[in-house]
Amino acid sequence: MGPSTAILHNDAAPKRPRSSLDDAKKMSATTAASMYHSTSTPSTDGVDYKFTSEQESPLLKAEVQRCRDDLEILKMTHGENSLKLAETENRLGLLYQHMARDYDTALQHHCEALRILYEAAGTEQPLCKLYARDIAYILVDMAMIHETRAENKAACEKYREAVTLFGQARIIETDAQWNAAKVGLERVQPHL
Repeated sequence: MGPSTAILHNDAAPKRPRSSLDDAKKMSATTAASMYHSTSTPSTDGVDYKFTSEQESPLLKAEVQRCRDDLEILKMTHGENSLKLAETENRLGLLYQHMARDYDTALQHHCEALRILYEAAGTEQPLCKLYARDIAYILVDMAMIHETRAENKAACEKYREAVTLFGQARIIETDAQWNAAKVGLERVQPHL
């Protein structure tokens, strides 16, 4: 198994129940791997990634269009606030964040996904485990965007909120997003 497939098929990772957002993240990683070509950029972790814009990549453009079509269908069939809509908004955010590197558009989609999830969760406090985990995952993605842009205060706020939600959901320390939130928080706090 080559280095790029190791990320997609990590059998050594601890198992946990999967959510719809997990599927969206897996899909994005799969799409990223399929977009690899000879002009990829080597990374520090030994995996080659190709990040591109919609205009440069027909695959990215097709995936974004598919997600947009899905959004329209979901709005008509399930209404403006369905969990499937939140999942698709998050998937679009991940596409823009990790492949197109269009952070403004990514944040718009992540924010819309959060709005839907918070509305679905209602006033229930603490948030139920499913909502808390999915919201925390999106907050980590948003924090990473802010950190990339050197917006350390915003990144720190998102990481802190994610860590709090992971605690409410009793997410264990072996969860990759929980670790990303903890490490990210430690990374940005000294720069405030």
